[in-house]
Amino acid sequence: MPPAGLRTLRNVLGLPAAVRARGRPRGARLAPEDRQISTAHPTGYLAMEPGLFSHHHEGDHVHYALSGRTAFAVGVSGIGSQTLSGFLRSRRRQGANRVLLFPLFGADRGAAVEAGFETIRVGQEASLDLRTFSTTGAPMADLRQMLNRAETRYGIHVREEKAEAIVPEASLLHARWLQSRAQSKTMGLLVGSPGFSRPGARRYFASRVHNKLVAFVTVVPGYCGRGAGIDVLARDPEAPAGAMERLLVGVAQQLAGEGLERLSLGCVPLRGVGANDHPLLGRIMKQLHDGRFGNLLFPFRGLGHFKAKFQPDWCSVYLGAWPQVDVLTLYDGCSLWGLFR
Repeated sequence: MPPAGLRTLRNVLGLPAAVRARGRPRGARLAPEDRQISTAHPTGYLAMEPGLFSHHHEGDHVHYALSGRTAFAVGVSGIGSQTLSGFLRSRRRQGANRVLLFPLFGADRGAAVEAGFETIRVGQEASLDLRTFSTTGAPMADLRQMLNRAETRYGIHVREEKAEAIVPEASLLHARWLQSRAQSKTMGLLVGSPGFSRPGARRYFASRVHNKLVAFVTVVPGYCGRGAGIDVLARDPEAPAGAMERLLVGVAQQLAGEGLERLSLGCVPLRGVGANDHPLLGRIMKQLHDGRFGNLLFPFRGLGHFKAKFQPDWCSVYLGAWPQVDVLTLYDGCSLWGLFR
């Protein structure tokens, strides 16, 4: 049962409890290793999550989850309007009353609108240009301080590790990390799983102190082979200060040395969203981002502050919705994200 505060929010907004559809055709369910995913952006790897259904159209693929009569497609950046339109028609024929797409970036919005979706900004993505990334200069002073503390005081070192070598320790650390968080469930469809049982093209990087694992990240391919993205970040609750900063800088430096051009640090949900995005929803999302209640559900402000240390490039991230963007769209998106479970 949801906490009382969440039940109150649901009642105030007039939102129904989730209803599971029964007996509806749901489309093909392919094993993750059999799915064709978009490589336009690292978030295409969200389509490798277990339990998704698949829609196919002339060589393109849309992978999606179902909750009641809502279909939520993930990893859709770079997918064309005809495929999205066919996916929407298919879901409508099967009785869906709401279809969501995530994530959409600036170049994707036109295809989504052409296919019949409305879009709304739901946050910002941070990314590094690996061709110019450096920890020198005044703007990086705070980051350098954390790096010096991690290296000099605690002796933290970073290295890439094989999946089979890191899994035993990383599984335990990941469980401790989840238990330590206010939002103890994984973030639904918007944050990938560590993929320990099916690593695929994931790469694993670790921060260690005297050979003890204190933090790890998973890195997935993207940008059509020219870059990569941070997917899962997990830190031991007792890890020394600077462990995660040292880890991400180590990843960026190694990938830059391999000739990759861009590293996505992931989305900061609701960052930069306000009334200009939507008269009602913009205000709700801004209040969730800025207010104490929203940050009890998820550390919106803390995550944004952490990623800002790296002086990244920021770009807007959008959610696509049919038949329209409204309060129920936000609620369904948050439910599939894990906030109202």
